[in-house]
Amino acid sequence: MMREWNLDGAAMTDNASSVPMFELRDAGKRYAGQMALAPMDLRIERGRTTALIGSSGSGKSTVLKLLMGLIWPDRGQVCMEGSPLTRRALTAQRRRIGYVIQEGGLFPHLTIAQNLSLQARSVGWAATRIQARVTSLLDLVRLQADVLRRYPAELSGGQRQRVALARALMLDPPALLLDEPLGALDPVVRHDLQDELARIFAELKTTVVLVTHDMAEAAFLASRLVLLEGGRVRQDGSFADLRDRPADAFVSRFVASGRGLPQADA
Repeated sequence: MMREWNLDGAAMTDNASSVPMFELRDAGKRYAGQMALAPMDLRIERGRTTALIGSSGSGKSTVLKLLMGLIWPDRGQVCMEGSPLTRRALTAQRRRIGYVIQEGGLFPHLTIAQNLSLQARSVGWAATRIQARVTSLLDLVRLQADVLRRYPAELSGGQRQRVALARALMLDPPALLLDEPLGALDPVVRHDLQDELARIFAELKTTVVLVTHDMAEAAFLASRLVLLEGGRVRQDGSFADLRDRPADAFVSRFVASGRGLPQADA
């Protein structure tokens, strides 16, 4: 299959608001006195896929956890749709965010049907509504209905990630956060799921924030790449920006590490 790479960014959706989906405002984080994320300003616009990329310890997962409210900044603010994340309103705000982690994070003691319906039942959805939503999500992620009675351990790694994505989308959230969702998969399965994610992102037209250390994966899935190193943003732009107009030698080396990436025209 010929891959179509995001070279020059993507236009915002026609109905996108000027208020970003997420925003870091001078937000920084330290662990045990060590800087994990330098104070930064970062806007995540609606209706596009943004990849946070970098090597281990660069700060990309810290950004994602701040957006999700799993950790709190030591300074500054984290905002969602213009409103600061607060502990008091966090449960309601999280229901508007789908979250997928590496290896899926499915509950092993629950069937796939129970994993998918858990959040919807917790907010009081009727059984008929849950069933209809599960059916549509299985179609979206291309899984057969017979997986519903099985347990996570009875599925392949690729199937578990598809279920995890469906679970994250259960409440139809306007934002989807993915933390190295394909990192534990073998190369063939990972390649196939990259294609599937690209299709799903295009179909949903939702706001997606993807964390990956894989430059090729980021370039394939995202119109905007934010490259972090040492808790700081080294460059923010399209893949073409990083490839053709690198901010420094580190950016050039990182882009060069992505084998199979399209090269600039001679």
